[in-house]
Amino acid sequence: MGPVVVLLLLVGYASAEIAPSLGDVITSRDQTRLRELFRKTPIDSLTMAYYVSNGLRILGEQDNSKKQICSYIQQHTPDSTSLDTIFYATSVDALYDCEVSYSSFEKSLKDSLKSERNVSELFYIVSSLTNIGSKVDQKLLSPSKLLDLAEQEESILSYGQAFLTASLLADGDLTSLMDTVEDVAVQADESPTSIYFEGGLETTSTAITGIVRLGTKTGNRPTLSALQATLFGKYFLSIKYTETVSEAWYVLQAVEALAHNKFFVPTGVTLVNRLPINIHNQKLEVHLTNILNEPVPPSDIKLVTIESSSGDKDTINKSFTSESDGITYSYLLFPQVASPGGYKVILSTEPKTASPVAQLVHVELPVIVSFSVVVESAEISIIERDQNVAVKTVPLQYPTTSQDELSADQHSKVKMTFHLLNKQNKEKVNVHQTFVRLVSANKEEIYFVATPTNIGIYTFELDLADAAKEFFNSQSGTYEMSLIVGGMSVENPFSWHIGSLNLKFPGTPRDDTSEELEYRYKPRPEIQHLFRAPEKRPPTVVSFTFAVLVMAPVVLLVPVWLLLGGNILNITLSGPWAIMFHVGLIGIFGLYYLFWVQLNMFQTLKYLIILGGVTFISGNRMLRQIAKYRSA
Repeated sequence: MGPVVVLLLLVGYASAEIAPSLGDVITSRDQTRLRELFRKTPIDSLTMAYYVSNGLRILGEQDNSKKQICSYIQQHTPDSTSLDTIFYATSVDALYDCEVSYSSFEKSLKDSLKSERNVSELFYIVSSLTNIGSKVDQKLLSPSKLLDLAEQEESILSYGQAFLTASLLADGDLTSLMDTVEDVAVQADESPTSIYFEGGLETTSTAITGIVRLGTKTGNRPTLSALQATLFGKYFLSIKYTETVSEAWYVLQAVEALAHNKFFVPTGVTLVNRLPINIHNQKLEVHLTNILNEPVPPSDIKLVTIESSSGDKDTINKSFTSESDGITYSYLLFPQVASPGGYKVILSTEPKTASPVAQLVHVELPVIVSFSVVVESAEISIIERDQNVAVKTVPLQYPTTSQDELSADQHSKVKMTFHLLNKQNKEKVNVHQTFVRLVSANKEEIYFVATPTNIGIYTFELDLADAAKEFFNSQSGTYEMSLIVGGMSVENPFSWHIGSLNLKFPGTPRDDTSEELEYRYKPRPEIQHLFRAPEKRPPTVVSFTFAVLVMAPVVLLVPVWLLLGGNILNITLSGPWAIMFHVGLIGIFGLYYLFWVQLNMFQTLKYLIILGGVTFISGNRMLRQIAKYRSA
C-alpha cells in the first residue's frame, strides 16, 4: 500500500471503517479443486476423517462422503487415553450423526478436567464433551483458568485454543479473554501484503477462528479491525493452492470464520473475466464478494479514476450498475475509453446499509482496451544496392497473397513498408509484435523485426549481401514471406502470407560436419571442478623452533626476575584473600585459553567480568594484609 492509501485508511477510521480489497477470493474453480482434493484423500485415520468431513462441509458437499467416513469411525474406536482422537471421532459423529455412541467417554473426560492439563488438552476435552452433548461445570474449568494457562504457555496457538474452548463453555465471564484479543492481534508478523502469526498456518487459523467464535459467544465485537481481518484474509488466500489436506482444512476453517460473522467481513473486488474491453465487449464487469466468493450486502461501487500506461489520468467518479445476481456490477467503459492499450482503473466501494462489510478504497484493477488492426498502404520493393534505386515495386493488398514472384540477389535489398491502422477509427497504431517470416523449401524459418518510424510507417529492410551467410547460409531458392502481427491489445492477431520471394546467393551452402552436429546435440562432457591444492606446510623443525622461541620468555621469566632482584619468596598464599586472588588470576589465564579455542568475544567478556571482579577485590584485600603485616 502506498502512503496515500495508508492516509485514507487512517482518516477513514474516524467515520466508517475502511479496508483494502482482498484482491482475490476462494473462487468457484478453487472450491472445485479443493473438493477434489478432499474426495481423493483416503480415510486412513480419525484425523483425516475430521479434516475431510469438515472441509467438505464448508464446501457444501458433506453428504456425498457421509457413508464412507461414517463407516470408518464405526470401525475405529478412539483410544480412551488419546484426547485428540476422541475429539476427531466425536466431531465427525456430531457432524454426520453416524450412530456411534461415545457416552462412555463422558466420565473419563470430566475426570481428566480435575488433573493438570495444558490448553490444547482442555480444548480437546471440552470440544469432545460438547460434541456428545455434555456441559462443562464452571467449577471444573473457568474462563479465568483458561486465560491463566494461556499466559503461562505464552504462545499464540494456546491463546487461540483458549478462545475456542471458552466459546464452548455454558457460562462464565469472558470479559478478560475478550480484552486479551487486542494484545494477541498486535503480535502478528507482517509480510509485504499480509499479516500472520508466528507458527504459520495452523496457529493463525486457530487464533482467528477462536477470536471470531469468542466474539459470537459474547455478542461483542472483538478488538480486531477490518484492516487486520483483511490482511489476515490475504495470508490465507496465499496458501489456497496447497495440495495438503491439513493445510486446506486450516485455510477453509479460517476463511469460513472471516466470511460468516457479524463483526468484520473482508471483501474483494475481482474482475469477472480477463477479456479486453472493445467494441464487442464494452462493459467492465466486477464481482464484489466475501472471501468465500459469496454475496455481501449491496454496495455502491464507483469508478474513481482511469490511468493509462503512459501515466495520463482521467477522473470519472461514476457508479457501477448492480446486476440481478447480487455479486456482479458493471460499467459501460467503451467507447468512453477507446484508445488501445493497458489501463489501471481505481475503484471504491461503500456499503448502502450498516453491515460488517467495510468500505473499500483504492481498488486497483488492470484493464486492456483492444482493437482490430488492418494493414494498409503495404508495398514491397527490390532495391539496387549500390544506387539505392527501386528496381521493382509491388503493391500489396491485405489479406490477399500477391501472385507476383519477386527475385533478388546479393546486389539487391528487399524493402517492405506498410501502415497498421485501428479498424474502427483508421488511426495509425503501434503494436508490440511485428515480424516478417521467411520460410525456405526445407521448412527452415527465419524471422526479422519490422520497426515503426516516428511517423507511423512500419519498415522491413533486408540487405542480402550482409544476410547471405549470417541468416541464409547462402541457401538460394524460393522463400515464402509472411507478416506476423500481434500484441496484448490486438484483438485480431494474424499471420498474413504475403507471397513468394526468390533469393539467389553466391557460393554453396555449408553443411554441418558430423563433429559439429555431435557437439551441438550430444551431451557435453562433465565439468570436473578443480580446487586449489592447499599450500605445503613448513618442515616440522621450523614449527618446533617457532614454538620454542614463543615459550622461551616464559621459561626465562623467573630467572630474569631473580636477576633483577625480584623477591619471589615474598609471595604468600596465607589467608582466603590470597588464595582467591591467585585462583582468580589462574582462572583469567584459563579463560584466555578458552577464548582462543572455543569461546567468542561476548562469552569471554561475560565470564571476564565475574572473574575480574573477584580477582580485583581479593587482590586489593591481599595487598592490604601484606601492608598491614609489614607495618606491624
